[in-house]
Amino acid sequence: MARGRRAGHLTKAEVEKRLRESAPDSMSDDVPSMMELLVCARERGLVTDQEFEMSWPTDVTTLKCYLASLTDDPSLRERLDAYVQAYSLLYRRGTLIANRMADRACAGYPVDDLWTEESVAKASSTDAPFAPLTSMLLRSNSLELKQAFLPERWHVDKLALGVAAVMSNEAVYFEHLKPDGWLAMMGGRVTGWDNALNRMCSKFAVNVDVDVRYHIVQRAIKHARMRHGIHKRTTEAILTKTLRSWRVWSDVSGDAMEELVAMRRVVSGKPAVDLTCVVEVPTVITPELFALHRHVLHHIEPRHPLLPVANLGRKFAYLDDKIAHHLELEGVHSKKRNRVDQPPRTWRDALAIEPAAFNARRTEARRRIRRCLRRRAKGRNARARNRRRAAAARRRCSRRGCGRMPTDAKVSSIETDGVSVVIAMKRPRRVKKVDDGGDAGQEDSSYAPTQQPGFVGIDLGVAKPIVAACLPPDHPDQKPRSVVLTRGSYYRRIYHDPRRRWEQARRMRNEPLHSALTAIADSASETFETRMLVEASHVNALVDEFVREKGRAAWAMRAYTGKRSCLDSTAEAVLRAAMASGSSQEIVVGVGNAKFAPGGRGQKSAPVAATSAAIQRRADSWSKAGNFKVELLSIDEWRTTMCCSACGAVTEAALLNQPTEAGRNRSRRLRQCTRCTLETGIDAIRDRDVQGARNMMELARRAWLGIPRPAHLTRPSRQQIRSTTTAGACLH
Repeated sequence: MARGRRAGHLTKAEVEKRLRESAPDSMSDDVPSMMELLVCARERGLVTDQEFEMSWPTDVTTLKCYLASLTDDPSLRERLDAYVQAYSLLYRRGTLIANRMADRACAGYPVDDLWTEESVAKASSTDAPFAPLTSMLLRSNSLELKQAFLPERWHVDKLALGVAAVMSNEAVYFEHLKPDGWLAMMGGRVTGWDNALNRMCSKFAVNVDVDVRYHIVQRAIKHARMRHGIHKRTTEAILTKTLRSWRVWSDVSGDAMEELVAMRRVVSGKPAVDLTCVVEVPTVITPELFALHRHVLHHIEPRHPLLPVANLGRKFAYLDDKIAHHLELEGVHSKKRNRVDQPPRTWRDALAIEPAAFNARRTEARRRIRRCLRRRAKGRNARARNRRRAAAARRRCSRRGCGRMPTDAKVSSIETDGVSVVIAMKRPRRVKKVDDGGDAGQEDSSYAPTQQPGFVGIDLGVAKPIVAACLPPDHPDQKPRSVVLTRGSYYRRIYHDPRRRWEQARRMRNEPLHSALTAIADSASETFETRMLVEASHVNALVDEFVREKGRAAWAMRAYTGKRSCLDSTAEAVLRAAMASGSSQEIVVGVGNAKFAPGGRGQKSAPVAATSAAIQRRADSWSKAGNFKVELLSIDEWRTTMCCSACGAVTEAALLNQPTEAGRNRSRRLRQCTRCTLETGIDAIRDRDVQGARNMMELARRAWLGIPRPAHLTRPSRQQIRSTTTAGACLH
């Protein structure tokens, strides 16, 4: 299972060595890029055409589509579906085995009652199990971790001690997840699973890294609140911020301060405790950090597994040339071909994932949809309402299947869950063009910027996913235009409520599934081992519903396509609202950098990253069509919702005409500016998201012009906070 390198691929060190041996004087002191080295080596005849092509840097991108749009062969789709089911069960079982291995490795190591410097020293000692455990979990090519996902691939004598002990003593917890026919699926060759196991290990290593590094601070804060009763802000200040700017010494002392300072040393990753630096997210998982992760979990969530466990459901199964060869996808014939004597050359031809075949199938699908819509529209010309509906349907469906794969892309692998396909493509990195009439290094662009661009401020949230304030350049004195994407509209486009109703209906109609989910919910307060035994007792109902059933995967794909089209149409509306009447212009878009968790059960988080990606996609498509440029800025949202967008005064919640059922007489959504109300004599009431979007639009304008932020929207420095706190303490 050793990983090799592609034939003809050269590293940067190898190219530099060839250039240095052939022409030592050609190497300068500057650090050249790989593309510059390859071009120079090709001019001197030091690399072949194959080496040049294989070694040229590439950019990896993905394309997601339905599996049905790639192939019409039912036998091929059945084989892929069986492979996806086996892959999903093996991945779930592998995460359970890895958890049991970690628990057994740490079983003899006691959990200290208080985390001190002695705990840090013990965790880094050679007697502690955390160093070998961390090495096993974070290395994607760890043989012991690969054996956890498919122990049957190796002989019993060649299994690692941890894997063999878990398989012999604790098989009752996960033996029910072993898929039937996993060996016959690969033609009786166990080596067919090697690349799939490598992919499973890589994914699991990333999940462990994210679960430990990005959650350690929040779990430590929860531990301090539960154990010592320390406020969240004080705990966060000690763990991540400089103690010299925070007056926490009077609030925290004794064992609590000793424990938090020891935690800070582990989180910062420095050998000594530095109380003057700001601590960010840990860059790497050390044995001390993993020991702290185990210590905190033991005290705040003793029933939580030590490592992340995959949910029971369909996973995106990895597929490449080797796996497809063992699955024998090359010999699958399509019914439409009806020519057995000319089988597809490779599995890529069978799935039509090469650029030419992919674009041809997408074009044919688009032509078929248009033809169907024209036929349906012929009988509807009697009434204007039907004509409008037919025209709207044509516009909607004309966008289906219009996505194209770049002709210079090379498909490296795909991932499929039996319903959708994620195609991983590699495109050669392009060299920036240089204008011959200008200075060297200047990019060639036909864009001619206007004197005043259009400005956009976008406020993201949960109640209203997108609220944009747009100011076109030809009307700088007018009130900004507002473009709003409400939560109801967003949920309708991603099929949120129909999906929940579908899941509830399936649960009520399926009595074994209802009993299984009820038993799992009742065992939520039990230990992790007890929950695994409960799942094992209802394995048939759970596997039939969450692994063999394609409905949830189909709903996930509908939500993905709906979300993408919804955000793309909203981004289109935002850019058009900020576009001038002329054809040549620049738009500066400021997007808030806040992150929002779901507001309640069943709610979705704000699409922060997806919104920026949608705006960038629309901007790229417009820039290809004409003279257009969009610049994205990240805006700090500090007090943008609270301060008035007209005068800068701090607003207050608007009064309601009638109190709510909870007795509140103030609105949560509307803000009222007292200063503007007194000056104009009219109630200056605005929606808080609209007010935040206008403030962010103003901040984007100032950032583009090089003007500093206004005082009422500037975050105070640590020195100002310290002086204010000291003055308040003196007054008391």
